[in-house]
Formats: sequence, structure tokens, C-alpha cells
Amino acid sequence: MVSGFQYDKAFFLDLIPDYMEGVYPVQPVIPEAELQDYIRIMDTDQEVRCFVCTFGACTLNLTRTGNKRTEEVLQNIEGLMNYAIANTKPPYKNFHSSVMRAMQSMFIHNCLMSMSCKGMFVLSFLVLSHLHHHSNVSLIFLYFTSLFLTQPPWIPIWSMAYSTCPM
Repeated sequence: MVSGFQYDKAFFLDLIPDYMEGVYPVQPVIPEAELQDYIRIMDTDQEVRCFVCTFGACTLNLTRTGNKRTEEVLQNIEGLMNYAIANTKPPYKNFHSSVMRAMQSMFIHNCLMSMSCKGMFVLSFLVLSHLHHHSNVSLIFLYFTSLFLTQPPWIPIWSMAYSTCPM
């Protein structure tokens, strides 16, 4: 286990059944076996550990609803997201995107979208854009996410993201 990191492999392995039931059906990108592989190596690879944290946060966010959404669950979601955001290397000039990194962005985006704090909706798009600034993958996710937006004031965010992202 990494020094100062409070979550162990068992914590994340225990979330896999919930992920397969509540997250994977709507975002069928990272299969169970791949998640298990990432969790096995998370102690030796910071990028993978950040992804695993976002997988955990998103799984808790999407599967702990109603009276299952306790203060402890909310603290875990926030702590996992904060760790991943703070420790993810920014995309530099020679950055090469990956499916894992794209899904990390999407998982963070999902968590921020559901937070009730004012401004989190806009922040979720900024995080998604920042984590994949040099990748066309972000445009794909922004497009599909925008399909679910029902309030017209958010359409300019999509337009801005589309016009400012490099192709």
C-alpha cells in the first residue's frame, strides 16, 4: 500500500460487483478482468492508482443512492476524486491518450455532475476538458454527455468546448 493512501486493494476489489451491475451497463468500456489487473498494479503505478480511485468514486456515486448514500460514502467519493485530480499528471505536448485516461475523465465528470454544489456542473466539463485537452476522445465524451443535457443554458458550454479543443 502507498504511504498516506488510505484505500487498499480489497476496498476496490469489493466495488467490482457494484461496478458491473451499476456502472458497466451504461459505460461498457473497462471490463471486470481489466479492472482487476489495474487494482493489482495500483501500488506501483501512480497513473493507474488515479484511475482506480476514479473507478471507485464513480461506482460509489452511481450505486449508493437513497439511504445507502451516507456521509461516509460522500466522504469517500470526495476523497477518491480529490486524490485522483491532485495526482493525475497533466497532459503535456507529447501526451498520448488512452482508454483508461479517457474513462478516468468520464468517471470524474460523472461524480462532479451529480454533486449538488453550485458550479459543479460547469466544473465537471472543465475537468473533462483539462484531463484530455490534447485528445479527440474528450470531444466524443462531451458530445455524448451533451445529449443528456436538457437545459438550454448549458449548450454554450458544449459549443465553447468544441470550438476551443484542438483537433
